[in-house]
Amino acid sequence: GSERCIRDRDMIACWMDEIKDDGGMYWSGIFHYVDIPLIEDGLNITQPPDANVTGAIREAMKTLMNRNCPYYMDCTLAKSMMYKALIHFVGDIHQPLHCVNRYSKDYPNGDAGGNRFKLNFGYYKNLHALWDAVVTLDGGTVTDVPTMIKNAT
Repeated sequence: GSERCIRDRDMIACWMDEIKDDGGMYWSGIFHYVDIPLIEDGLNITQPPDANVTGAIREAMKTLMNRNCPYYMDCTLAKSMMYKALIHFVGDIHQPLHCVNRYSKDYPNGDAGGNRFKLNFGYYKNLHALWDAVVTLDGGTVTDVPTMIKNAT
């Protein structure tokens, strides 16, 4: 029923993180975000490389739209994997800290999507981890984030 659908949807949406973290595919981490520069203090920063979540979405779409598969490839398996990847990456790109890298005098090399913005909030040691947790907590809302940050710093 609908409970299984929700479980399956969540499992599909989380699959890319699971294979990255537990499946030995650590190299795929770069495809879960894009560091679009948010530049303060007049710093001069270059644009991010194409090896990021936007390139991963583009490649997943190309695979899904491809009508011809090489003889050595299982098209059903490849398209199934790319469909799961697309669901995950579209979710990633809609998370604010997965698509920005803030540069300032305090972070001349960028804050890495909030990963370098240190906090002392229980288990959460940086803004990115706190954001990811708030988004997934029961009852947690985006409006809770400013209050949590204020209390954590």
